[in-house]
Amino acid sequence: TRFDDYLDENSSSIMKGIILGGGAYLEENEYSKYKDIGLAHILAVSGLHMGIISSFILFIFAKSGIKRNISIPITMVILYFYSYLIGFPPATFRALVMFSLIYLGKLILRPIDFLNIIFSSMFISLLYNPMWIHSTGFLLSYGAIISIGILGPKIKDMFYPYKNKIIGSLSTTIAVSIGILPIQVYNFNAFPIYSFISNIIIIPVVTINVILGFLFIIFKPVGFILNVTLGIQTFLVDLFHLLPYKTIGIGVFSISQ
Repeated sequence: TRFDDYLDENSSSIMKGIILGGGAYLEENEYSKYKDIGLAHILAVSGLHMGIISSFILFIFAKSGIKRNISIPITMVILYFYSYLIGFPPATFRALVMFSLIYLGKLILRPIDFLNIIFSSMFISLLYNPMWIHSTGFLLSYGAIISIGILGPKIKDMFYPYKNKIIGSLSTTIAVSIGILPIQVYNFNAFPIYSFISNIIIIPVVTINVILGFLFIIFKPVGFILNVTLGIQTFLVDLFHLLPYKTIGIGVFSISQ
């Protein structure tokens, strides 16, 4: 209701899609734009959203002088409540279990093994709902996160000696693009050509919008800034969508191929 009352119609639809998850809030042609340029994943609440929310909450707690043994449990309660409100979709549940294990490790001062965390969360997720093994969202979510864990560090090493946040973000995006390629080809018989560049440019804007979106629910004055940043996001999406040859059509492949 807050989004509908204070944002323009298009911005409200995009914000509901980002915060509540799902392209159903957007017009079909608008959703197609995100899908064609490889950004449909921002309209499904996933590890990206959970990471942004938890990092922002923990940052505020840290600046307030609240200790980690208090701030982490509070953050997890907020994440679980948020996930409950949107119905625990597969990608969200995966992220929730992974964050739970990671933050538990931090609380009890145990080292984090990324692959152990990934496959433990997969096991727990499939105990919760075994049919998720057939879910495209589930497969894309794990394809992306496994690629980050295995390919990410190797790609980052290729940029040596250049190591900074931009290189880290670039390495992650390349790893994800490679990792989810076979899943996209098998399920959609197409691959969005501009997904690599569009993710690098637009995801930072989406990050700002996720934070502002949650703040706007509490503080109405944030709505003015949110309208502007959502306008920038829409402009960038439209710009990429105007480019020719957005997707490569690929024939039907078998699992073995």
